[in-house]
Amino acid sequence: MENNFIQLRKVREFGDVFNDTFAFIKQEAKPLGIALATITLPVVLVMVILLANIKIDQVQPGGNIAQLYSKVALILLLVFITQVILMLTVFCYFKLYLVKGPRNFDNKDLLIEMAGKFFPVAGSSLVMGIIIFFGAMMCGLPGIYLAISLSLVLPVMILEDKDFGRGFSRSFELTHKQWWWTLLIIFVYVVLTYSFQIILSIPGILLGISTLFGIKTGVATDSDHNIYFILYNAFTTLISTFFTVVLYIAIVFQYFNIVELHEGNTLSWKIDQIGNDEQVPAE
Repeated sequence: MENNFIQLRKVREFGDVFNDTFAFIKQEAKPLGIALATITLPVVLVMVILLANIKIDQVQPGGNIAQLYSKVALILLLVFITQVILMLTVFCYFKLYLVKGPRNFDNKDLLIEMAGKFFPVAGSSLVMGIIIFFGAMMCGLPGIYLAISLSLVLPVMILEDKDFGRGFSRSFELTHKQWWWTLLIIFVYVVLTYSFQIILSIPGILLGISTLFGIKTGVATDSDHNIYFILYNAFTTLISTFFTVVLYIAIVFQYFNIVELHEGNTLSWKIDQIGNDEQVPAE
C-alpha cells in the first residue's frame, strides 16, 4: 500500500532531509537505477571515452592541438548534457512518483515526461550557469547567494509545470524562507561529494606511484602507467557523475519541506486525490 512508500509532501527537520534522501535511494534503488542506467549511462560513457582519448592525446608527442581543443569542447558539451539529463531523470522521476504513485510508471513514461522538458531545462540551466558564474566573479559570495537562491528553479519548473520566469521568481521566494537551511543542506552534500571523490582518488594515486616505481625498476613501462591511470580516471569520473544524483534528490526533499512548511498543501492535496486510483501503487 501507499503507506509503505515515502511521502513526499511532508514537513521535515534538517536531519529528516538526509534520512529520507537515503531512504528514498534505498526504496527506489532498482527502478531509479534502471532509469539512470538506460537513459543517462550511455551519455556518460561517451563522455568518459572522450576524456580517455584526450588523456591519450596529451601523453602522445606531436598531437593535433586543434583536434584536442575540439575534443575538450565536445566533452564540456557532454558534461552539460549529462548533468541536464541527470537532473531531468531525477526531477521527472519525482514528478511521476507524485502524480502516478510509486511503481505505477516505467521508463517509457519517464522518457515522455523528460522529452517535453529537455530544452526548457537545458536553456534554464545554461542561463543560471551564466548568472552564477558572473556572480562568482564578484568576490565569490554573490555566486554562492545566487546558487542557493536558484537551486529550486528546476524542481519548481518540473514539479509545478512552471516556465523559467516563474520558476526563477518562485525559487527565490521558497529558498528565502529557509535560505540558511538550504545552504547547509547543499554544503553538506557538496562536502560529501568532494570527500567521496578524494577517497576515490587515493587508489589512483597509489596506482600511479606503484606503476612509476615499476617503470624505474623495469617491471612496467610508460604505456602501462598511462593505460592504468586513464582507465582508473574513467572509472572515477563515471562514479562521481552519478554521485551527484544524491544532491538532486536532497534538493527535491528540501523543496517539499519548504512548500509544506509555509504553504501546507498536504491536506488539500490528499482531499483532491480521494478516489484517484493512480495514487495506489500496483502490488
